Amino acid sequence: MALHVVITGDRDLSGQLYRQLRDAIRSGRLAANEQLPPSRLLAGQLKISRKTVSEVYARLAFERLLVGRVGVGIYPLAPFQAATTPRDGLLLGFGAIDAADIDPALGRVRAVLEQLG
Repeated sequence: MALHVVITGDRDLSGQLYRQLRDAIRSGRLAANEQLPPSRLLAGQLKISRKTVSEVYARLAFERLLVGRVGVGIYPLAPFQAATTPRDGLLLGFGAIDAADIDPALGRVRAVLEQLG
């Protein structure tokens, strides 16, 4: 894995790390099968806090650019995977809605709209 991150100065450390990892994932420089270093190791290499690295990893995971596999590691998602959400559902608010839940809901919305006229 060729992960090249450069942190300059002592301001906006998480922002610097976030932007560099995000850009590397989106550009394909970090492939989906390339494991990222554990937060403790990356923090030590960059001489920043582990909390900063963990927060950046969490933000990228929330944005569906990374996936953590317990006991295995943290990996970038392939561009097509990052565009979808778990179980091919839609991510709305804080929960995932499966595609099977959408049709009945749309039927109820149509019925209400027809009643309103």
